Amino acid sequence: MLRGQPAGAARMGLLSDSKIDLPGPSGSASALNIRSSRAFGREYARWLGRIEARAILPMKWAMLAICALYWLWVRDWALPSTAAFSVFFIYGATTAAQHLLFAADRITLAQVRPIVFVSYALDLLFITAVIYLDTHEPIADLATVAPGSDFYILYLLLILRGFALFRTVVENTLVAGLISILFIISLLWTGEQLVALASKAVVLRLALIWAIMLLATFIVNIVGRQQEEVLRVRERLVKSEGLAALGELAAGVAHEINNPVSIIKTYADYLGRASPPDDPHREDYETIAKEAERCEKIVRRLLDFANPNQRQIVEFDPHALLAEVVAFVFHEKADGKVHARLEVEGRMPTLRGDAGQIKQALLNVLINARQILAKGERPGEVLVRLRQLPGPRGPIEITIHDNGPGISPEDAERAFEPFFTRRDGGTGLGLAITRRIVEAHDGTIDIWPAANGGTSCSITLPISSEHED
Repeated sequence: MLRGQPAGAARMGLLSDSKIDLPGPSGSASALNIRSSRAFGREYARWLGRIEARAILPMKWAMLAICALYWLWVRDWALPSTAAFSVFFIYGATTAAQHLLFAADRITLAQVRPIVFVSYALDLLFITAVIYLDTHEPIADLATVAPGSDFYILYLLLILRGFALFRTVVENTLVAGLISILFIISLLWTGEQLVALASKAVVLRLALIWAIMLLATFIVNIVGRQQEEVLRVRERLVKSEGLAALGELAAGVAHEINNPVSIIKTYADYLGRASPPDDPHREDYETIAKEAERCEKIVRRLLDFANPNQRQIVEFDPHALLAEVVAFVFHEKADGKVHARLEVEGRMPTLRGDAGQIKQALLNVLINARQILAKGERPGEVLVRLRQLPGPRGPIEITIHDNGPGISPEDAERAFEPFFTRRDGGTGLGLAITRRIVEAHDGTIDIWPAANGGTSCSITLPISSEHED
């Protein structure tokens, strides 16, 4: 489904048998937009790599230098023990190795996050080892200092560093909880005496750690949402710029090709009619005319792709429009092997937009589904569902499920690329045009392979402004 008329629909569909299994209320959310998620992952990896190279690595070097200087200063510049020297040396060597990897640009996008995780773990081990050694190599003239190590404050840096590395509140909370446990353990590392956990110094330090942890959780939630939105907007902007340039090119190509193709078709028709029935070239003339007609069709679709914003805005009933499209595509004379069922949940509010363009977008998807299912051996079934998503301003959602052979994740990722097709004779423009129409109406469209072996498509459109209040 979803690739017949437009593009590579060689293997679309959505029902493993005659029964159609729908996703639950959150079906659209759980049906991941593979293309968007992978693009976001790549953008996130680039962003994380830049943060690590430009901010985290300098911070690691500063932390190493400050820790070493403070260690020597409080001990009157005495040489460190073998254990302490080993800890500082190993941490400096691993930081230098990481620095060289980033400086030499030897890290792929897939390797960025694992390397940053290892770097974070090394920071945690380094700080914990320094605290342990600091409490087990006491300083005689500082015996009256509050129990515990002064290096515990470095744990706060790790919590703050988690803003970039950990993408969810749960991840940050778990790591901050681990750090707080290590901090509690570090308070017990005071040589031969145990620290009273009820002491004022311990309580204040724990309160500080947990306050930072809660603050970090809150900030990560905000920063994570903003980061996702920025990356999403950036991807949409890059995509729009590319489509705009492609649209201009398509319009120019269509204009230049249209006239010569029309002339070729006219002459081929004339030669076909003028030639005697037994002319051996008659079949050639018919082939020329047929291919010229196909070129005209491609030109028309190029023009449709290049001019998505020429709209006639009206109020229309989505239920009536969808019922009309389904009845047209799946009427009995069209194809007896493929059957469709329309389900509507509740009374639908009106939409505002170009009803003709929305109809064309739905036709692209449904005709493609019918063409793919008609090639199968078993009866084809398509379920079209119309509903309003929850919320006072919930958009209208149209979901289309079929029991065809399905679409691969790779094809789903490229489904909306102009000129991408796996169907013989396809132009690869149908879904690209559909997406431009939907996005021009401030809507969204997604395609994904279904768990039970077919294909699903979801189109959302905002309701008319008079229903938004």
